[in-house]
Amino acid sequence: MGGPIIMSELISRTYDFSESISATADKISGYASVFYDGSPKTEYKIGPNHYERISRDAFTGSIQNKKDVIASYDHKYDQVLARTSAGTLNLSIDSKGLRYEFAYDGTDPDHQRCLAKIKRKEVVGSSFTGKSLNELWTKENDRFIKTITEIDLMEVAPVVFPAYSGTKRSDELSPSEVRQVELLETEMLLNSLDKILSH
Repeated sequence: MGGPIIMSELISRTYDFSESISATADKISGYASVFYDGSPKTEYKIGPNHYERISRDAFTGSIQNKKDVIASYDHKYDQVLARTSAGTLNLSIDSKGLRYEFAYDGTDPDHQRCLAKIKRKEVVGSSFTGKSLNELWTKENDRFIKTITEIDLMEVAPVVFPAYSGTKRSDELSPSEVRQVELLETEMLLNSLDKILSH
């Protein structure tokens, strides 16, 4: 039930868990995104009975196509920490999520500030920014689920505020999301009617 939705919505998501960010004397790394693994901590409430998940293949296209991606400090684009096109930012995908890593440059003031704040536990999360290109809406019991299946990745970032955040409030659906929920509800109603009429 449900179907793919072609989208181009700019999204930004932030994560806070034990491995979301780490730093040593020679590198800074973390998980810019975590994939849905069946546990509640890997899905996010975006409205009443509405949840968002990120599929394991969501970033595959960006990685395989060698998309130019930057790492910035707390989404400040005048504080670029690394970049894939410069060969200074490494991105990879594992069973947990989208991982980033870049070498620490002690001569770069932005690196110095970022490393110091991570070590003082003032920067404790990681984030990504990208465009949602493909989504799948489904319903599980009384919960509507939006699974993002393709993301055009633009940025990863160590961030100050480790709360889940997006381009909208956590309790507010966008008009396009409301429309998709309405379409899904209509589809479910029609399917129910078909079953009734077929008897």
